Amino acid sequence: MSYEISELNIKDLETIYDLTVFAGLNAGHSKQEWLKTQHWLLLGSQELTGIESPLGHVMYEGGKIIGYVGYSQRLFKCDGKLFPALVTNDLVVHPNHRGLAGIILCKHTFQCISSGKFPQKIIGLHNSRAATALYLALGAGEVRNSGRTLSAVTSVGNFLSDRLPMLSPVFKGLQILDFFPFVPSFLAKRGKTVVRNGTLRMKNFSSNDFLASNKYGVRELLHAFMNTVDTGVVRDLKYLKWRYADHPTRSFQWYGLLEGEKISALAVAQKTNHRSTNLCELFIGPEKSKESMQDILRATLFACGRDGSGFVRSKVITPQILEAFREIGIGEEEKEYNQFSVFPPPEKIGNPIFSYGDNKVL
Repeated sequence: MSYEISELNIKDLETIYDLTVFAGLNAGHSKQEWLKTQHWLLLGSQELTGIESPLGHVMYEGGKIIGYVGYSQRLFKCDGKLFPALVTNDLVVHPNHRGLAGIILCKHTFQCISSGKFPQKIIGLHNSRAATALYLALGAGEVRNSGRTLSAVTSVGNFLSDRLPMLSPVFKGLQILDFFPFVPSFLAKRGKTVVRNGTLRMKNFSSNDFLASNKYGVRELLHAFMNTVDTGVVRDLKYLKWRYADHPTRSFQWYGLLEGEKISALAVAQKTNHRSTNLCELFIGPEKSKESMQDILRATLFACGRDGSGFVRSKVITPQILEAFREIGIGEEEKEYNQFSVFPPPEKIGNPIFSYGDNKVL
C-alpha cells in the first residue's frame, strides 16, 4: 500500500466526518454538530493564541482519505514561563488500515513536531494506550498520572436512577439512603464515596456573570490561581470564554463561592447526561487552607448533586485539589487513555494536562 500525507484543508472535514463515523468514533453526533465543534476547536483555538500553524494532517490511500489528525492550540505555562502549545486531537485511522497506516501517521506527526518546524514549543498528545506506547517508543515523554481520574457519588437516589432507569420512580423516594454510611461501599465502586454538603454553599451563576464584567473579581482570582501552577494550560477570562461559553454544542454550569462581593472559588461543570456531571474546572484562591479546600470541594460536588447529578467525574488537575479529593475519601480509577508531551519535555509534570477523546490507530 502507498500512503500520502498532506496538511489538512478545512474543506476536508466534510469527508473526515464520514471516516470518524465508519471508524466508530463519532456515535451520537450529527454531521452539523461535529463540523461546528471542529471549526471551534481548530480555528477557534488558533484565534485564541493568535498563532497560525497547520490545522492537522490527512493521510490518503488511492486518493481516498483513510487517516486524520487535528491540532488545536493553547497557551501553556511551564516552569514559570509561557509557551504556545499544540494539542493533537481526533486522531482517526480507517479500520481496514489500522496498524501500518496508524504507525506511519503517528510517526509523521511526531517527526513534524520534534523537527521544530512548528511555532509551538510544548506539544501535548492524548491517545489510546496502544498509540501511547507507539509515541513513547518514538521518544515522547509521558505525563505522569494522566491515566487516572477521580469520581464521586453525590446522590444515591440519582446514582441508582441513572444506572437502573426502569426503577427511577422507586429511587426518587430513597434519598434518605444518603445518610447511611454503608451505602457508598455497597452501591458504588471501591474508592468512591457519597458526599454531603459542609459549611459552605456554592451558588449558581451564568457565564455572563463572570465573563461580561469583572464585578466579582474573577480576573484577579484566575491570576492568583495561575501563580500557584507550575505546569498547565493558562486559564484566564479569554480561555474560559472560548473553552466553555463559546462551545458550539455543549452547555456548562457555573458555580461560585461568594465572600462579600468577590468570588473566592469558581467551578465549571458539564452535565454529560441527565444524572452525571464532569467537573471541568475548580479555581480556588491561594490563601485558602487545606481544610477550606476540602470544604470547597465538598460544596462543589454538592452543588452538582443539587442540580440533579448522582455521579461526578473530575477533570480538575491541580495537585492541591487532587490531594483534597483523596483526603475526603474519593479514590481514583483508570482512564482508557494516556497523555504525554513531545518537545521539549517540561521539567515539572506531575499531573494530567489535556483531556480529549480516545483514539484508535492500531
